[in-house]
Amino acid sequence: MRVKVVLGLLSLLTLSVEVTAQVPVAPIANRALTRADTLQALHSLYQTKRRTGKVMTGLAGATLGTAVYSGAQVPLGGSIMSPSRPDERETTFATVAMVSGLAGIGLAIFGVDTWSQHTEAHEREAVALIEQRKALPKHVQRQLHHRLRRLAK
Repeated sequence: MRVKVVLGLLSLLTLSVEVTAQVPVAPIANRALTRADTLQALHSLYQTKRRTGKVMTGLAGATLGTAVYSGAQVPLGGSIMSPSRPDERETTFATVAMVSGLAGIGLAIFGVDTWSQHTEAHEREAVALIEQRKALPKHVQRQLHHRLRRLAK
């Protein structure tokens, strides 16, 4: 029963990651892009990245919670005189704990990194750079280029 609950939680995490995938922007007729288009794409970029960072960080917490719960279901082992062999249930919980722990750490790193790179302060700095006609940071240029290319089609 518990294995089904853990596997159900993991499948919900996978489903929620698929739901948060970006929907492609409908192409606009070929036209020249304006500064307003650039600013709109920049604001959209930062909002999307902040939301992605928050969702991934939240998923990391849920995944690490699953790892802790699964790890708690595994006994710490037998004594030297009577070594115990783990049964199938213990092995399953240990595997789920290890996999969800590693996934949770990866999600936490990705989520916090994405969230911290796209704060509102960074967004204001990028808008100021555009207004001053200065170059944006390289990672913002790449991400913005992809969004603007979709708008220009």
